[in-house]
Amino acid sequence: MEPPSKAWSVDFEYSTDDNFRPVPICMVAREIFSGELRRIWLWDDPPLDCPIDFTGSLYAAYAASAEMSCHLKLGWDMPECIVDLHAEYCAEKAGLLPQRKGLLYALSSYGISGIAAGEKNDMRDLCIRGGPYTEKQREEILTYCQSDVDATAELFLKMWPRVSGHFSPALWRGEYGKAVAKIEANGIPLDVPELKRLRGAWPRIKNQMIRTVDTHYDVFEGETFKEAKFAAWVEKEKIDWPLLESGRPDLKRRTFSDMSKRESRVHPLHELRKTLSELRLQDIPVGTDNRNHFAVMPYRSKTGRNQPKGKKFIFAGAKWLRHLIRPEPGMALAYVDWSGQEFGIAAYKSGDTNMIEAYESGDPHLSFAKFARAVPQDATKDSHPSDRKVFKIANLGILMGMGVRGLSMQLGNREAKAVQLLRSHKEVFPDYWSWSDDNLNHYLDGHALYGAMGWPLNPSLGTKTTTARNFKLQANGAEMMRLAAIAITAKGIRVCCPVHDAFLVEAPVGEIDEVVESVQESMAEASSVVLGGPQIRTDVDIFRYPARYEEVGGTGMWDLVNGFANLLNEEGGKPTMSRRLPEQ
Repeated sequence: MEPPSKAWSVDFEYSTDDNFRPVPICMVAREIFSGELRRIWLWDDPPLDCPIDFTGSLYAAYAASAEMSCHLKLGWDMPECIVDLHAEYCAEKAGLLPQRKGLLYALSSYGISGIAAGEKNDMRDLCIRGGPYTEKQREEILTYCQSDVDATAELFLKMWPRVSGHFSPALWRGEYGKAVAKIEANGIPLDVPELKRLRGAWPRIKNQMIRTVDTHYDVFEGETFKEAKFAAWVEKEKIDWPLLESGRPDLKRRTFSDMSKRESRVHPLHELRKTLSELRLQDIPVGTDNRNHFAVMPYRSKTGRNQPKGKKFIFAGAKWLRHLIRPEPGMALAYVDWSGQEFGIAAYKSGDTNMIEAYESGDPHLSFAKFARAVPQDATKDSHPSDRKVFKIANLGILMGMGVRGLSMQLGNREAKAVQLLRSHKEVFPDYWSWSDDNLNHYLDGHALYGAMGWPLNPSLGTKTTTARNFKLQANGAEMMRLAAIAITAKGIRVCCPVHDAFLVEAPVGEIDEVVESVQESMAEASSVVLGGPQIRTDVDIFRYPARYEEVGGTGMWDLVNGFANLLNEEGGKPTMSRRLPEQ
């Protein structure tokens, strides 16, 4: 494809307001082919409309969601055709390099010189602090911004041969920058008075949580988790805990998470450890609008998934913490998620008839058990809960690329059962395995794998075979998410955040049902585009004010924490020991 007749390299410098939204300082744009340069100061008196007409031109930026956030804050129309060079660079290097790639990193890889890192940090600090600015500082900021614009223009020309070969996917990824800007501007409504109350009492609450939960385990000394005591508890309870090669218990977070799903006795301890290791109540960014504002961080995984920073994003913390999410008066929140997204993708992409039938049954895990003749054909969730749980662990684990060893650990070191389940999966879903093996062999032969909208996994010796085998499930899930986000935000629906395979949206109480229907339509259409016809169904949970968001597996711990907070906030009140544990 020939380069477009007009392409603008654009960059903004900005400070931020009390709601973490940009306060634009200046905008610099250079038309890449003619060399026309526009330097526009915005801090003192920004124009009502964008002073540059981008109609019919490509708008090139590095991490375009930042530029779109500035357009949004200024009330300017967003450009029609965007190429996000950060997204394209991440795609170009997916599987080859770490996904956290700033502009200087990309410039260096193409042999383009940019402003020195130290000078860039100094100028960034000057921008962040906000005005007023002297004439000298104004000139320095404009020149600094121009240096990035000129470097981005050169990067565009270097990257154009690759971008032009994947032009339609590139435009979709550019469009996603608009959606990300809108989502980040919205944020997640929180019960801030409750958050402040917990922050004030947190040191004492934390100590009391340990004492109360540990009454049932005896694995802590003070605030320190003791491995030897935990090993003794596991042995006493006769729990088949996954072990390391050294024979010591595997204490990784993922292992605790998996075991808590299998063993309800482990769940309270898992939530406590997750809370102690990850929770920083003071770190949750909350604006004067009483919302958690966070950066979506698109394209930060090999598969193109979003990866928001855990300490900044309330959904990345312990489940009980999400109960701080609460709609404002007169408003409602809806959590709309694709049901069994990865299983559905595997079924329809592989064309495996048994897998499609299992997905369309509404319960693929119990269907797997029925196909394997492990339960009667009239079995239900209620009649065979333990069998369904085992087959659910197998279904999800195998799709993640687990072999016998990994599956055995998930099942509590039951190697024979893992072998049986893996064999059953291959017998029940043979077309899926043929498709999966073909993808893996294609990758191992040195060829890239692609999602439906072009997101690649480039051949690399550093990529695990499990990542390659699972790639098309994750990448297509990410493609689905991006397409749906573009469609939903284009309708004017307020998206508070994406969460892996779900959206949290908000609307007035009287409109929430209609909004949910519209969101589900967009999600169904996005899944149909990615899958070439079939659709992934969606589930919905609605929370109308004054109700707060509730998370399965987090309610018990939330009640426990609030019980302590209530007692501590009573004058002279001291929390008493409770033997009630949070339930899964």
